[in-house]
Amino acid sequence: ILLGLTELDGGFNIAADLDADGDIDADDQAILAALLNPACNDADLAEPFGALDIADVVEFLRAFGAGDEAADLAAPLGAFDIADVVEFLRLFGAGCP
Repeated sequence: ILLGLTELDGGFNIAADLDADGDIDADDQAILAALLNPACNDADLAEPFGALDIADVVEFLRAFGAGDEAADLAAPLGAFDIADVVEFLRLFGAGCP
């Protein structure tokens, strides 16, 4: 019911603007989903959180290719290299508790 509202709208609720960008949008929904369904480890990059599946692999590959910090899992931090891939595979293989 709040989705799509901005600070200029009468029904705007600042508490629902989780990223504090002045509107209630899909970014706020993603933050709420992450808060309610936390990832089980750093390889759990995509919904459904709490379970490791092919969506996590696809998201890691996307993040790695884009230089997104979500894929920067191993030292040296700030560099995207084979160490990040190996760490992702280790975490993925460990599974969720």
